Amino acid sequence: MTSHLTSVGDGFLAGCSVLTALDLTPLAHLTSIGDAFLTDCRGLTSFGQIPRAQLIHVGDAFLASCVGLTSVDLTPLAHLTRIGDAFLRGCVGLTSVNVTPLARLTSLGDGFLADCRALTLVDLTPFVRVTDVGSSFLDGCVALTSLDVTSLAHLMKVGDWFLAGCATLASVDLSITFVVLSRTPSLTLATRPPRRIL
Repeated sequence: MTSHLTSVGDGFLAGCSVLTALDLTPLAHLTSIGDAFLTDCRGLTSFGQIPRAQLIHVGDAFLASCVGLTSVDLTPLAHLTRIGDAFLRGCVGLTSVNVTPLARLTSLGDGFLADCRALTLVDLTPFVRVTDVGSSFLDGCVALTSLDVTSLAHLMKVGDWFLAGCATLASVDLSITFVVLSRTPSLTLATRPPRRIL
C-alpha cells in the first residue's frame, strides 16, 4: 500500500469479514477518510495508531459493526472537530472507549457508540467543547449502569433517543448540563413520543 495517500474514499475495506489485523503504518499522510471505513470487518479485533497521521475529516460509519473489536486507539482522530454518524456503532465487543484524543470535538453525529452492547464505561470528560449531539447518542448500550454527562455543559442541541434503550442505566448526572441549558435561549431539545411496547 502506498505511503503517499492523503485520502481514502467510501467503503475502504468494508465488509472484509475475515480480516483480523491491519497494518496502518503506510497511511501516515492520511488527512481524510470517507464513509464506511472498515465497516463490518467482523474479524478485526483492534484498531491501532496511524503514525503521524493528522486526520481532519472522517465520514459516517467509521468502524461500524466491527463486532470483534475489543480495543480502539483514537489517537489518529485528535485533530477532528466533528464526528460523523454511526461512529463505532454496533461494535458489540467493546467494553470501554477512551475518548480523550477527541477533546477538540464540537459536534457528534447520529448514533455515536450506539448499540455497543458490552460497553460498561464511557468517560465523557474530554467533551467540554461539544455543543451538538445527534440522535441515538449511546442508544442501546445495555451494559451501561451509570454515566456522568456534566462535562457536556455547552450543549445547545440534543437529538432524539438520547441514551434510549440503556436498560441497566441506574444513574445519570445531568446537573450541570441542564442548569446551563435552562439559561440558554437558543436551546433545542428534540423529542419524540415514547416508543410503544407491543
